[in-house]
Amino acid sequence: MEGIQLIADALSMPVSYFFEPDKTSMVAEGPSSYLPTEKGKLLGYFRKIKDSSSKDLVIQVARLAAKVNEQSSQ
Repeated sequence: MEGIQLIADALSMPVSYFFEPDKTSMVAEGPSSYLPTEKGKLLGYFRKIKDSSSKDLVIQVARLAAKVNEQSSQ
């Protein structure tokens, strides 16, 4: 049995599902209404970053800032 057929069977979908061009494969979400404003802004800006190395840099800066904040709270 082909690999794609095994996957289709496991998901209870026809094989043709994987080849239909009209299907949306990913859905983008806007910032949730339950997020505080500052977190929503941060998430919105982060989602606009396309370059993975820039995203990594933002994550490193956030991690460092959180670590510094934890150390100053002790």
